[in-house]
Amino acid sequence: MRDLRSSVSTLAKRAGRFIAGVATALALAVGCPALFMWLATPPAPAIDLPAEAPSTRHRVFVMAWGYHSSIFVEQPAGWRLGPEGHEDAPVVEYGWGDRSFFMESNYCPISLFNAAFIPTPTVVYVRGHDRPPNEFVAGGEIYVRECSAEELRLLVTILESQMARAADGARPRPFPPTAEYGGRFYPGREYYVIWWNCNEWTVRMLRDAGMASSAACVGLKDQVGGRLVGFAPARRTVE
Repeated sequence: MRDLRSSVSTLAKRAGRFIAGVATALALAVGCPALFMWLATPPAPAIDLPAEAPSTRHRVFVMAWGYHSSIFVEQPAGWRLGPEGHEDAPVVEYGWGDRSFFMESNYCPISLFNAAFIPTPTVVYVRGHDRPPNEFVAGGEIYVRECSAEELRLLVTILESQMARAADGARPRPFPPTAEYGGRFYPGREYYVIWWNCNEWTVRMLRDAGMASSAACVGLKDQVGGRLVGFAPARRTVE
């Protein structure tokens, strides 16, 4: 009996040490990147947007497809949110992600590991469209919400502040065009890790604008729709 008790005690101690080791490893894996990001991420810059009549209404769309999600805004007259050559686009798309994986389409194992566990540089993707996504995209999930002028201004301010802007608030120069994407990529202000991913970003941007609930534990694009507030599935008009 004494030997049995000793064995059980030994196993319990080993299990306790193992659990403590795993907990410590997890704390370091999350805590160290989080601390680095907190220290290295510059503050959000001031964004200057043109005035607009308070009575105007605009639509915001959220599209989730594949592994990714993005935000589309109807651009007010006189605003120039679109990328170079398409600044006055009626609809502007915003996306975000790891620079190597998203912009460079680098899917090698080392790149994927770095994007998942090591804070990596990001990009903000901006593309101008002549129509909203429900009029030209047949797949994926598309949601729509009508917003006041003040709601749209707040959302656009949040989205634009995700870029690594100059001291005077001007947009940074975009990276050279890529063959895979029709829009342009701009240097991002924040860093990317697996729990700070593109779908979490979509929900977090909308949450900060009062258009979504918590962004906690969002990883997959299928989780985006359930966090939206005031949105409804958009009616498809794709021919």
